[in-house]
Amino acid sequence: MAFTYDPNTDRGAIRLGLADTSVGHPVFTDEEIDYFLSSAGSVADAIDMGLRTLKAAAALRGEVERVAAIDEVLASRTALPTLTVNMPALLPMDGGWTQDDP
Repeated sequence: MAFTYDPNTDRGAIRLGLADTSVGHPVFTDEEIDYFLSSAGSVADAIDMGLRTLKAAAALRGEVERVAAIDEVLASRTALPTLTVNMPALLPMDGGWTQDDP
């Protein structure tokens, strides 16, 4: 089982994102990390793919808390802030203003 970890490489960045940095107890092999990268196309998407793989393994073992924790991590990686833009009412000097505007 080949294991290399250099955070300056794509493989290492994926390992860091998955917290798979222990040489003594690796979670994924180099081949699996390389598969995530080639299938997903980017480091960020490869990390997500690895997290989904970990989630599937935990679900098969019935580890409900671990599945929920991985769901939270995945949500935090993809969640974008929600913005609301409220346009102010037109002022008399704005084009298109009429006296009927509130």
